[in-house]
Amino acid sequence: METFITVVALGLFFIIIFSRNSHSKNRKRKYESGKYKPKIIAGFPKFLKGKVIKLLPDDTSGIKHQRFLVKSAWDGEVTLVSHNIDCAERLPDRILYKQVEVYGFHEIKKKGSLIHWTHKDTKGSFFDGYVLFEGKKYD
Repeated sequence: METFITVVALGLFFIIIFSRNSHSKNRKRKYESGKYKPKIIAGFPKFLKGKVIKLLPDDTSGIKHQRFLVKSAWDGEVTLVSHNIDCAERLPDRILYKQVEVYGFHEIKKKGSLIHWTHKDTKGSFFDGYVLFEGKKYD
């Protein structure tokens, strides 16, 4: 339990630090113009609460993933959620424009923010992630 609290606290610390960046408007303009190239940083566990703004086609190459975009309720950042539907139950299509809570492994890639590992760890070597929608945990 202490480990979980520590991981959540660290995740919230990074969210607060990175979301309060005073240069975010300039960075957004540079990103939209194609002049900004974000660095790829190592991932970390992240809790995200927000609204699903777009459903994307499933990724069916290899392990199947349900993909959708979530706009953060905290800072408005849009994050791709890649939910493994070989390990966890698929979320219903009615999630579009609805609130969800996501806990998984967060990475920043060249194309933007990504959260994956939103399912139980079947091998016991990592943490358990989930997507919570309408009171039901999809893990």
